[in-house]
Amino acid sequence: MKRHASLLSRIGLYFCAALLTLSACTESVHPIIGDERPYTIYGFLDPTTSEQYLRVIPVSEDFNTVSSQDVDAQVHTVDLATDERVAWSKQRILFPDSTEGYVFAAQFTPIVARSYRLEVENSEGERVSAVTTVPPVISINRMASNSQLNPIFFIEADAFPNIVQADFVYEAVALQPSMSARANYTLEIPVSYRGTESPSDGGWRIQTRMQNDFEQVKEAFAGICIITDFLGLRSVNFEFFIGDDNWVPPGGEFVRDILLQPGSFSNVENGYGYFGSGYSVTFSIPLTSTERGLVGYALDPPCQAGPGFDPSVPECRELNACL
Repeated sequence: MKRHASLLSRIGLYFCAALLTLSACTESVHPIIGDERPYTIYGFLDPTTSEQYLRVIPVSEDFNTVSSQDVDAQVHTVDLATDERVAWSKQRILFPDSTEGYVFAAQFTPIVARSYRLEVENSEGERVSAVTTVPPVISINRMASNSQLNPIFFIEADAFPNIVQADFVYEAVALQPSMSARANYTLEIPVSYRGTESPSDGGWRIQTRMQNDFEQVKEAFAGICIITDFLGLRSVNFEFFIGDDNWVPPGGEFVRDILLQPGSFSNVENGYGYFGSGYSVTFSIPLTSTERGLVGYALDPPCQAGPGFDPSVPECRELNACL
């Protein structure tokens, strides 16, 4: 459940639905006062799991209460190939940002290449609906490469997949030497490779370059005024999200200011938001201490027994403790 709540929040950033729950957005979101559409919804069917979750938000003029108020809704999905109908149950949960709200949950595994219709109806008979076709589960493999620092990934599928997200995610730590105490800062920094895929025999190829990415990692720390003299790397993952064919933002890019506007990106009939289908794939990229050093990160453990090593130097003591 925690994984799906996190995904609903993170993927929801692509939808105006998620942003409508934030009072800080009231200055930039066009008002929907007097709108007769009953709901904003967002979520997706995941063919790799039997647990499905959906966020349903009543359209309201009050941005401060919309995320926590109860939801008058009955939710069903219909398999358009078999007419099988599944009822979803309402659950109150704690989201990763510590706010409480409602989601709807169902226990079933969507079938790839099958179309499903979502139906959400309130007690007054107002209904919204959306249709999605589940993308096939494809094969994503790491190819043999001469350089561990520039791994190549191969995507194998019968048709080009809709890559909604393809991020190298670096969990990096910056040490700030202090006379009194250690002050470490850890960030997860995504570097997007979406749109960099190129055709290859039987599929598509993505060439990654971690040494180039290191500059973006440094910029992320520098952007919040954190010294980047000593950066360590805790982990790096390649995270994909494969979506249905309609999961394409206006202009082909996820631009926050555009997605803030209700209806700018939506497939919901008589409502707002987006109901799609898709799944995530994550690759962990193991790196040796030597490889981390070649990228530009501090060695793990740093300063250990190398030329000039001095355990009395604060940077060596603190970096060795924090990684």
